[in-house]
Amino acid sequence: MVLELLREKPRGRVVPAPGFPLPSTKLLFRLAMFEARRLLARPGAWIAVALVSLYATSALFIERDAVARGSSVDPSAVLGAAVGLQTLWLLVLVLPMAIGGTLADDRASGYLSLQLTRGVPRSLVAVSRLFAAVLTALATTVASVVVVLCVAAAAGPVLFAPVGQAVSFAPELLDTRPLLWVLTVIAIYTVAAASVLGSSMFVGLWFHALASRIMPPVSVVASAFVFVGRLTRFSPFERVSFLQIFDADWAAPIPMLIYWGIAWAVVACVVTVCVSAKEG
Repeated sequence: MVLELLREKPRGRVVPAPGFPLPSTKLLFRLAMFEARRLLARPGAWIAVALVSLYATSALFIERDAVARGSSVDPSAVLGAAVGLQTLWLLVLVLPMAIGGTLADDRASGYLSLQLTRGVPRSLVAVSRLFAAVLTALATTVASVVVVLCVAAAAGPVLFAPVGQAVSFAPELLDTRPLLWVLTVIAIYTVAAASVLGSSMFVGLWFHALASRIMPPVSVVASAFVFVGRLTRFSPFERVSFLQIFDADWAAPIPMLIYWGIAWAVVACVVTVCVSAKEG
């Protein structure tokens, strides 16, 4: 199947620039879907979902039991821990560690060289993998959210007070439009995970699979110690753990989407240029 995709020629009236052919939209979509299926077929993707979901649901039951024993924990915090999805940020770190070495593995096995020498524009190869990262991040994020919300519905207490009082991220939006709130969180974490996965691809162009799995997540965590004080708003780590941030003007839906949108675009441009210019 992959050979058929690579042999397909761009259709329509396309005038490519010298050395940088414009990709066919149809071929881009098919290659992106093919690469996304390859990523989702890896057990590591679903192991990451299972680990994050297990951690989130364990925290939910621990807080519920604390409330049952008469602890001073606010009962709304139990539901807030689940509906607030405050542990979902771990997926942004765990997912690249699980499948971030795909491009490095393809380079080592010769599959990447096959793609780059079959007459398909190198920019198309890079962009299709970047969009595949977005699709993979979306699928795993949605799966994690569904698991957490289902467990919250089964184990969380029934609250008559506004749920937003236990959540630091856009509490008014959660109380008035909960579905929009959840979709916003999914969108932010999807783009964040895709950005870190894209960074793993960049590392995989030059280093082995282990380095491409470890370096991007470690860099995200290290940013918490580099960007301090007034620079905190630029820290990728603070931006992925934003659901635990209180009283931060940048921890709002629109600024978060803009931040990670720019991050993904920068990573996409860098990876595309490097793949297009890579020799051999």
